[in-house]
Amino acid sequence: MKSIRGSELLGLGYGNTERELRRIFQQLADECGSVAYAERIGLIFLDEGEALLGNARTAAQIGVLLDRMSTTPFKESGTTEMFPSEVSNSSSRGWERLVFVVATNNLNMIPSILRRPGRLEREITVDPPDSKKRVAILKTLLCCNFGSNAKFNHEISREGNNLEHSIDMSDDELDQFAEECVGYVAADLNALVRKSFLSSLEGLRGRNSLTIGHLKDAKEKVGASVLRDAALNAPPKTRWDDVAGDVGGAKKALRQAVEWPRLKKNVFSRMKIVPPRGILLHGPPGTAKTTLAKAAAGSCGIAFFSLSPADVFASSYVGEAESVIRRAFSIARSASPCLLFFDEIDAILGGDDANGVKGRQLSSAAESRVLSTFLNEMDGVDTTVSDGVLVLGATNRPSTLDAALLRPGRFDKIIYVPPPDESARRSIMLLQCKKLGLNESDMKNIDINRLATEEISGLMTGAEIEGACHEAAIDAMKEYLESPKEILGAVRHEHLENAIKNVQPLLSDSKLLSQYSGFG
Repeated sequence: MKSIRGSELLGLGYGNTERELRRIFQQLADECGSVAYAERIGLIFLDEGEALLGNARTAAQIGVLLDRMSTTPFKESGTTEMFPSEVSNSSSRGWERLVFVVATNNLNMIPSILRRPGRLEREITVDPPDSKKRVAILKTLLCCNFGSNAKFNHEISREGNNLEHSIDMSDDELDQFAEECVGYVAADLNALVRKSFLSSLEGLRGRNSLTIGHLKDAKEKVGASVLRDAALNAPPKTRWDDVAGDVGGAKKALRQAVEWPRLKKNVFSRMKIVPPRGILLHGPPGTAKTTLAKAAAGSCGIAFFSLSPADVFASSYVGEAESVIRRAFSIARSASPCLLFFDEIDAILGGDDANGVKGRQLSSAAESRVLSTFLNEMDGVDTTVSDGVLVLGATNRPSTLDAALLRPGRFDKIIYVPPPDESARRSIMLLQCKKLGLNESDMKNIDINRLATEEISGLMTGAEIEGACHEAAIDAMKEYLESPKEILGAVRHEHLENAIKNVQPLLSDSKLLSQYSGFG
């Protein structure tokens, strides 16, 4: 086996890179063709293949070498023009025994002239490990650090070392920890185990016990490589409790659609139930659709990737929008399980319904290509639908979406998120008062029940209530700044009531409300 790096060969300079490639191939072919290595295979492994094969000259040279491997060995008299003198006089025996393997994390950089039969014939995708594979990798790495006979909750000793080592954690604890390591690949887990091992050694004399606490502490310092992307985030800190109220059962329906496939895998598998591929949230603006999406990812402990229309149509060049969609799905798959969230999806895949026709009227060829790319990714044309990616879309104009998006297998579940009722408004106000730092004594002077009535805050959305509470805090601060008092006063009932009454609800028009709730 001969291992080479693309970046190292490129540093040799013009012409020297191609000469070194020919030398490596010919040297290994001579060894495979010799009597000492008879009937053996020679493996040439190229790491960082995109660095070398992205160059036209070196890609052409690799193509010539691969052609020689896949065809009948050349006669010495016929190789003079194709190969220089340093390899032309060498025996060509063994060329048919060479195997060329390339590793890359950017398949698009490999030229199409090499990705055909006779050259790079097979393309194998190495997917990131799921939770079960992460458990196996963690156990292997822990055994490598603590000895090949290491067992959990079992003390072991290393020969030639006075320090006793033990792994003090159960299989259940390790399984739960692996579930939390979303987006971690083998290299990340290796760094995490090393960090936890070093942490367990600090301040100890004669005994070293690695616990699940050491792994969790190391996880705070060692992040997942794939989650370093600016748009891709680790599981959000938003939880279901951060979303007040549950009008119409929207939160419950979303929770079941997202959590059940992960928490009840055995039931889904036994009953042959396919988890939803996509979920569409629709409703008036300000009804916490985006917050619900973050809460779904945060509560399930899965990665969260958000994409807005500005991200998709950031470039005016042809094909860039489709590339953004493909890259979004690719990144989400690399961090699976992942929730891929398209905010204002109607601006990405929607059209104009001014004529009252439900569906999407294509306004340009670019939008048509974006829709086609999105449908291909949703259907798993290039991969598989069971890739660990759940697509979540949010819109307040669902009637503008193409009917092809709303069929089973794409957006399987459509959930209406209505404006909050009186009970939900009360919960939202209590949550906002808590965020404003009001204690129990301050809350005694605020009549939340009155503020949540239809007379005071009827038809207000959650965002409007949050904005009113913010304005009430501003009024309280102005009152403090304008008075000679040295003690900062808290938000009072009159501040909240005046701020709420000054808000003109968006849904005060009954026709507008019926338009949002009438879809489907």
